[in-house]
Amino acid sequence: NSAGAVNTLAGQFGYEGHLGVYGTKRWRRTSIGLDYNGAYRGYTKNTYYNGADNFLGIEFGDQIDRKSLLNATVTAGTSSRVFGAVNGLVGVPLGNILPTSDIFDGRTYFINGGMGISHQLTERFGFELRADGFRVERHSTALISVEGYSPKASLSYRLNKRDTVGTIYNFIHYDYPRAFGEADIHVAMGYWTHLLNPTWKFEVQGGTFIANSTGTQTIAADPVVQQLLGVSTITEAFARTVILPNGQVSLSGRTGNSSVTLSAYRGAGAGNGLTLATSEQSGSVSYNYVFSKHFNGGVHGTYSSSVALTSSADRYSILFTGFDMQYRPNTSLIYSFRGEYRKATVTSNTNYAGNAFQVGLGIGWNIKDFPFTH
Repeated sequence: NSAGAVNTLAGQFGYEGHLGVYGTKRWRRTSIGLDYNGAYRGYTKNTYYNGADNFLGIEFGDQIDRKSLLNATVTAGTSSRVFGAVNGLVGVPLGNILPTSDIFDGRTYFINGGMGISHQLTERFGFELRADGFRVERHSTALISVEGYSPKASLSYRLNKRDTVGTIYNFIHYDYPRAFGEADIHVAMGYWTHLLNPTWKFEVQGGTFIANSTGTQTIAADPVVQQLLGVSTITEAFARTVILPNGQVSLSGRTGNSSVTLSAYRGAGAGNGLTLATSEQSGSVSYNYVFSKHFNGGVHGTYSSSVALTSSADRYSILFTGFDMQYRPNTSLIYSFRGEYRKATVTSNTNYAGNAFQVGLGIGWNIKDFPFTH
């Protein structure tokens, strides 16, 4: 909460209302896309979790000429409950910037915006330049906020209709307004994209990142200091450079009535509110199946684990699993049944109770398509 204490709540009934709006508009050379998802929830007993979550994504594209494309994205939102909602937002990959690995329920605000240009030098060879800025503000003064920027450059070469290879360089700067510390991350990777067939895509990225980070850490005090001052620990500043592997792999596609997405990430992260820059590992899987034209369902799961880039630090891990089933008697009416479970762990605190689950029954209404603009 705002005072830094961890709330412990028993099970309780509640209600939620959701509103989603999405659409695209295309002109001859320009396009714009919108994706908004908002929700309000309330509970019958403890009202600590009452509140609204809002997520917005906007994407703009402009075909400057036959070989050049301008692209801009803005992703913003606020949430007070950790249940993996921000992982599905549109825009640039968010794992190393926005709060996708927080383990505490608390009000968080975030925004990320960027612009890039891609140019095709030849039919096979092209490049892209992009720059992003971001900020994550956590309401509780016990947690650390972060802001920064991230320029990126990439080269790509199409070997054939199915295979593309390339290189990526990404610089990330993290600054922490509520804490003494900052980090400069240099990421260099090569990648390969392979189209297995028209419906399946495989991509792998591999390389390394160099992190130059500064901050403070708590260490055991010298025995002489303990006797003179009566303290067992002291806080000292540190500067550290680490070189670690960086990589990402993904597989997505469709088979008949089903769709599958698998992904894994290993690299730098912005921190989870308790730490500064981190080394992060994450993975996700989702599977959806259409049983009939009226009934469909799916399961999903994500896991992330991070440790601060200090000489010694705790490891923070969080696991999400869930399912979602929908029955549509017609094109507009939707009945849903869903559930989700999370498990959060901290290596130094085996008593931390960060586990939670929720199940819900719902009814929804899907408005028919309407013109985005005249």
